[in-house]
Amino acid sequence: MSHEDEIELVQLILKQIEARPIVGEIIEAAYAVGYDRLSDGITLMHELSFRGMKMKHPIGVGHDLLYALGTKSPWLPKTATSDTAARRWADTWFRTGMRDFGHWFRAPVWWTGLRLGAWHGWNCHRRHGNPTPELLQAVIFEWRRARILDEFVTK
Repeated sequence: MSHEDEIELVQLILKQIEARPIVGEIIEAAYAVGYDRLSDGITLMHELSFRGMKMKHPIGVGHDLLYALGTKSPWLPKTATSDTAARRWADTWFRTGMRDFGHWFRAPVWWTGLRLGAWHGWNCHRRHGNPTPELLQAVIFEWRRARILDEFVTK
């Protein structure tokens, strides 16, 4: 499946499950900037991947993007200025997205695991210089594009 086909499939899935706007927007941005190529999907839960299509779970891709962006994420509330607050917000977004995808039982369990142990992944992103200027620029572009489209559609 080509990257463009994968993006179309993800958009179709998001529409089908009626994902919350913030969930869909972050996942769509992650695929638009090509972060799906860098993400491992949902770490340690490969049974949730779309194996038949050789595709990572979109929630994992979006969450990995949020971890890479850290405190620079344009979706963070203005009060989330520390690494701890940004990570808490990203993990809560993950739980919300898991619910949108129908994983009601797994959502709180996996959220607890993230809160307990994913600080290591968060710190790895910081040590590797994330977000890179290129990634941040691409994400900001996609974030602004989504805002303009939303404004255009609502008028």
